[in-house]
Formats: sequence, C-alpha cells, structure tokens
Amino acid sequence: MRSGWTKRQRQAENVFEVKPVPARRQSRMFPMRRKWRPVLSRANAAVIFALTISCVGCGVRSGEDPPAGADPPTAPDSLPINVVQVELRNLSAAAVDTQFYAADISSNGLPDALFIPANLIRTGIGNASTGILAPGERDLIAQPCSDTLAVGTLGGQFLDANLGSPLGQGPPRFMQARYQFDCGAVLLVEYNQTTGGYTTHIFEER
Repeated sequence: MRSGWTKRQRQAENVFEVKPVPARRQSRMFPMRRKWRPVLSRANAAVIFALTISCVGCGVRSGEDPPAGADPPTAPDSLPINVVQVELRNLSAAAVDTQFYAADISSNGLPDALFIPANLIRTGIGNASTGILAPGERDLIAQPCSDTLAVGTLGGQFLDANLGSPLGQGPPRFMQARYQFDCGAVLLVEYNQTTGGYTTHIFEER
C-alpha cells in the first residue's frame, strides 16, 4: 500500500486485489477436475476404437460382382432383420419397365416359379407405381424377408423416353436369401445401356 494515499484511495485499491486461493480450498471448490480427465480420455479412446472396427469387412458381397463405377447406395445403414430393401436404379438414357419380381420360393422352383404375373412388384416403383423408371430415376422399396425369399428382374424393358416404344431388353437376374444375401440387407438393381446393348445387374451392398 502506497504511503500518502487517502483512506478512500486505499479502499478503492483493495477492491481490485485478487487474493490467491489456497490449494486445499481449490480441491474442495473443484472436486471433479482431476477425476474427469481420465474419463474423457477413455471415452475418446472407445469412440476411436468403434470407428476403426466399424469398417472391418466393408465391401460388396453378392451373387454377381457390381459393375465398375457403381454409385454408393442411398439406403439406410441398418435395417430390420425381417426386411430387405431394394433400390432400383435406371442409369440409362431410356425409360425402363423394371419387371421386378419377389416371392417366397424354394430353390428348386427358380427361376421359373419367380417370374410369374402374381409375383410382379410395381407398388412404390416409378411415377404412380407404374413400375417404370424415367431416365436417371431410382426408387427404394422394402420387401418382407424370409429364408426362402427370391427377388429378381426379367431384365427390364427399355423404352423410348418420349414415345414409350420398346428399344430393347436386359438379361434376367435373380437372387435368393441365404444363398446370395441375408435378410436385413440392401439389394441394388441397376439398369443401364452400353455400346454392346442393354445391361442389368443385381447385387448386395454390404
């Protein structure tokens, strides 16, 4: 305290004095500070470990290999085990009648028992559930799944986008649960056009 100051000046100076808090009082005021840091470190380690193992085994498992340059799926990351989701993609410049079929069938009846009118699926595919995808269009549908579920396409009929007249037909493709995919999976059906003609691929995304 400086000598010669008035009592009021000394009082004003005391207002801004900051007295150190004894170490014993600090531990009582902040009891969780030293204990919280190890907890945060363990939590961060657990998150990093989970992110690391989540990509183990990432890739595609399917009845056929996906075409080169296939787009990543837009379906959700996890699905109920009693459902399979199917994303149908028209990658061509033509419209395409997807000709998509699904039914519970024993392996002995494939593919003839699958490709019958009663098993044709149009609901949820294309405008007004016509089963027809416009050029570049894609739709995602959910299908109840069991160990005997079979899904497939007659290949898709490619149509002139303006006139609706037939242009060509893709090759038939099908897959069956337990053998080429598991319930809870995401299946991709892609319709495309190449210099060699019209192509169709069906495969499982994992």
